[in-house]
Amino acid sequence: MKTKVWILLFMIMLSPAMTLGQADAASAECSYSRNIKFKDWAYSISSRRANGCAVQILDISLKPKGKPVIKSRNDVDYLVYNASVSDINSDGLPELLLIGKDSRKPGYNCATLYCIEGNVLKQIPVPPPEDMTGYAGNDDFWVDGSQLVRTFPLMRDGKKVGNRTLKYEMHRNKLSLYVQNDEPLPEPEILSAEPVKTESVETPRSVVKEVYAPSVTDVEVVDNGIMLKIMGPVGKYRVINLDKPERIAVDFIKGKTGLKVNNITIGKFGISRVRVGNNKGFIRFVFDAKDKKFPPHTVKPVADGLLVEFADIKS
Repeated sequence: MKTKVWILLFMIMLSPAMTLGQADAASAECSYSRNIKFKDWAYSISSRRANGCAVQILDISLKPKGKPVIKSRNDVDYLVYNASVSDINSDGLPELLLIGKDSRKPGYNCATLYCIEGNVLKQIPVPPPEDMTGYAGNDDFWVDGSQLVRTFPLMRDGKKVGNRTLKYEMHRNKLSLYVQNDEPLPEPEILSAEPVKTESVETPRSVVKEVYAPSVTDVEVVDNGIMLKIMGPVGKYRVINLDKPERIAVDFIKGKTGLKVNNITIGKFGISRVRVGNNKGFIRFVFDAKDKKFPPHTVKPVADGLLVEFADIKS
């Protein structure tokens, strides 16, 4: 009986040490530290837990060469696990991308962009997907040139059916969706259980389905709007209204272009420019407005191509 009592007392004395070890392990998982240099700039990122692993205190300091240090401290509800620095909007100032795991939703990742505004660091959260159909987390984030890219699997009935890629651009220290691309998983090959016949049989001819690819040759300002000149029929297209800031995108499915520039200045009808982007499976023309509101318009096929016509014609 005395032996059992001593064993019990020994286990009680040992338990605080075990608890302390577990806490130290959790603390290691709930912190992040990294220093990143970009030309004459140096970022220092560190985080520590504030409420278990549910909240982190995130400290960021930026040291420009020959200038005062810029500091930022925030309480965040995600666990930072990666960081990168790049000049996304090509203004000479480096943006910091932090990627973290949502402490409230296991399997869900999030990202925050930090940009320099004067002598402060401004947070720019990456917006959630506009179309949440099939979304179940497991996002990946990275910077590709002048775009921030987000990819995640598309799910249906608990099974992966494809992948979605969202590309964001940065304007006036804000992120806006530039393109969304869905890629379904390839259909599985169906194997026949029948034995292979060895006798000579006629091989059926393969059927090739031709897909018309409209060719956009020019972007031209006309009396009543902006013409996307097309060689031959207009083909299949779609018009997408985008916001923050307001703009429209015109996509030509399987389209191609011989334009040698991807940024065309307009300066008429309340449109500042037209941007051209080649994407997998389509070509996109984005019409950027001068003001916050995109002017009233209609998009219609005409003899020479596709016309974006403006009701209130302004010079």
